[in-house]
Amino acid sequence: MTSATHAGTGVTRYLQVYTVLSQALAAGEIGAGAALPSEPSLVRQYGVSRTTVRRALARLAAERCIVRRRGSGTFARDKVTKAVPARDIASLIDNPRSVATNTTMRLLE
Repeated sequence: MTSATHAGTGVTRYLQVYTVLSQALAAGEIGAGAALPSEPSLVRQYGVSRTTVRRALARLAAERCIVRRRGSGTFARDKVTKAVPARDIASLIDNPRSVATNTTMRLLE
């Protein structure tokens, strides 16, 4: 994992920490079920505040990439399929013909 954030890049620090951790999870550097470094060690490693680390971890938890257990730590989850992004839904609305050809209907009694 990268050990520094880059100030002055125009990207918030929490997003930089989030990106590094997200890429490490996706690449398998942090395996499923493995513990992530503690918040204090991430603070030292990236030179950011604890609030910044917590915000990055909260985003990973919201995306179901990690699970946080109070008193135990933060752990990587198994790969979870992500929901369909809003831009994909918008493309379906823009092209109703594709929706009609890819939709099935079944009558329930």
